[in-house]
Amino acid sequence: MNLPTEKQAFGSIFVIQMLSNLLQSIYLFRYDSTTRQVYIIAGETEKIEVIIFEDGNWEFNDDET
Repeated sequence: MNLPTEKQAFGSIFVIQMLSNLLQSIYLFRYDSTTRQVYIIAGETEKIEVIIFEDGNWEFNDDET
């Protein structure tokens, strides 16, 4: 069973704290062991999507597909 890396865990905490500071609801927090990425969906209309990579870097997912 794969688990998030330590850098990924800290990256996740950073992103979740940032979303919390902006009073954004978090609807999904999921670690995908296949891609080894953490996914977060947040915001009033669930339009904020963040991917956290193994190295702890993260980016907004603006893929509309």
